[in-house]
Amino acid sequence: DDLDTAAAAAAAKLEDDDDDDDFENDDDVEMADAADQNDDDDAQNAQNDDDAQNDDDDKAKEEDPSSGLPRWLRKKTFLERAKYIPLRLSYQERKMLRLVEAAIKCAGYVDRVDAAAVVAKPARRRQLQLQGIAGVLTGLVTAIEPDRGARLAEEREFSREAKFLKRCFEVARRYKILNPERMRTEYGQLVYLLQDAMMADVKEALGFSVAAPVRTVFAVLRDRNGLALLEDPLVYDATREILPDPTKSRAQIQNMIKRKERAVKTLARNYANERLSSDDVELCLCSICDNESYLNSARLPIDQTLDLLRKYFDPTIRAGGAAAENDDDIDEDDVVGDEPADGDEEENYGGHGLATTTRKDDAGDVLLSARSRSDRGCDDDDCCPPAAAAARQAAAAPTTRKQQPQRPRVHRYPDAGAAAKQKKRQKRRKEAYSLAISDADGSGARLSHSHARQFRFAEQSLSLWRAVVDDMFRLWSLAEGDLLSGDAPYALRDTGQGLQRVQACPRTYAATVSILTDERERATRRGQGGAWVGSSMVHMGDHNVPNALTFLDKYAQVARILRPLVTVLDRTAKLYRADDDVRAFVDRQFGSLDQYDVTVLADFFRHAFDGSGADNFYDAGSCVDGRLTSAWNWCSQIAHKPYYVVFKLCGFNGFDGEFA
Repeated sequence: DDLDTAAAAAAAKLEDDDDDDDFENDDDVEMADAADQNDDDDAQNAQNDDDAQNDDDDKAKEEDPSSGLPRWLRKKTFLERAKYIPLRLSYQERKMLRLVEAAIKCAGYVDRVDAAAVVAKPARRRQLQLQGIAGVLTGLVTAIEPDRGARLAEEREFSREAKFLKRCFEVARRYKILNPERMRTEYGQLVYLLQDAMMADVKEALGFSVAAPVRTVFAVLRDRNGLALLEDPLVYDATREILPDPTKSRAQIQNMIKRKERAVKTLARNYANERLSSDDVELCLCSICDNESYLNSARLPIDQTLDLLRKYFDPTIRAGGAAAENDDDIDEDDVVGDEPADGDEEENYGGHGLATTTRKDDAGDVLLSARSRSDRGCDDDDCCPPAAAAARQAAAAPTTRKQQPQRPRVHRYPDAGAAAKQKKRQKRRKEAYSLAISDADGSGARLSHSHARQFRFAEQSLSLWRAVVDDMFRLWSLAEGDLLSGDAPYALRDTGQGLQRVQACPRTYAATVSILTDERERATRRGQGGAWVGSSMVHMGDHNVPNALTFLDKYAQVARILRPLVTVLDRTAKLYRADDDVRAFVDRQFGSLDQYDVTVLADFFRHAFDGSGADNFYDAGSCVDGRLTSAWNWCSQIAHKPYYVVFKLCGFNGFDGEFA
């Protein structure tokens, strides 16, 4: 007992000595705690650095040139982009907008001056032009102040009201650029009225020019010494549109919103001066955000359509990947060694025979070899020894390890009838996934493309539309410059769609050719067959695209074509899962929901890009304008499609309207 007590005391003293060696005093303890705290701070700083690096990587990824932005937008900073971004309307300007809209609706200007009976009498048409323009200008002033309007109607001194009138028209034009889907009728009437008012003799009669430059973010900041704002890195966070994202949590979305709000407040505080208030800074930032919002909403249906095209019809995936692993994707001609030779039963392990059937893909590579028919088991001892049968039963017995599912076999068919039915099913499936078109099949197509070539044609067309939409604000500015310049007078011609104002538009044409050249280079770099598919002809200022206004209207409707398509497919999937009757109808008519999607998309990618929609190849075909002509032609025939009933069940009202 004494020895045990002494040993315990010695052990306790040894532990105390060790503690004293490690921490001789309280200062050492505090130093150790400080070291631990520093280690924790270093770890936290490293974590923050990692988070910052991830944020920078995400930002760099979003701004990566491979994202598909047009060349000018990719290389230019916010300083350059702001030159084409209109300023958001104020409350007072919105009152002026409603006034202009009402005046244009009441005037009916174009219906009167561009009527066929009036065009034949130039003097009478000029009189109507002057009366119509003077009436609109007088009405705008009278609506604001009746006394001024009465004096203007009597004296006809429009130059006195030039500042107010120019601002009214500028506000309406600015609003239209910010919202291309609005004022679809009023804007055309307004532009044609201003176009006539910019003619030399009419301008002289009015005493002033009605067209004023559109107020942009760049112009406002330049006039108020605030251009440095556009070079601040925080502008990216302050103008970034925050969209619902299923990959992010609610907390992450809230953090992004707070980060944006902090960036706006910081910029407003740092760049406000005696000429530029903090409210002006926030208005400029909101205007840039409006631009981002439009680009996202206009690009989204194009990106979704491109994803669907590549998901179902990419020829590189179908040729060598997952789709080739299904029996339905294998042609009957690709099955070799289907029947064993006569008299080969002994060599083929008795009556079972080792099936030498193999399947090959398009490149000739073997995809799968069929298993021996004896693997299915046999009770004939003369044919298969009992030991072999026991071995087969042991192999078929479940094991502790999870068995992997066997790959599908290539079965033999007992008769020619079953083989013929299977071949027909394979042919129908192959045709459903094929985008090949021919101008000789009676479908109305003007092009003849194989599946791979049609896939590239549709993909390049969608990519071109996306590039034009990305550059829409700049194109709009250039188009208005062509329409209202007064340097190139228009000519009224019957283009086959009534009398149209045919006018040269060199600025818009040059910008469009630049975008097309950029897309052709990108297609070549991506290796899409090594070349651009189709014609590079750009129609503008002719009977196909009479003027820049028609050009703008055509490409502003791209989202109206594609958004209903992707929306219907999404709603069909939801309705298919929720409604038993709809599910039964889709299964009975199309086989499955997947087959329904393939049927709709294959029909769209074939016949919305087949060069149809005109009486000759020059007016439609594969030219830049003809691609949209074919798409609108497909839209006009939607009521005759076999899947139109499902479209109506999903609330589809048309490509030019809204969903119910």
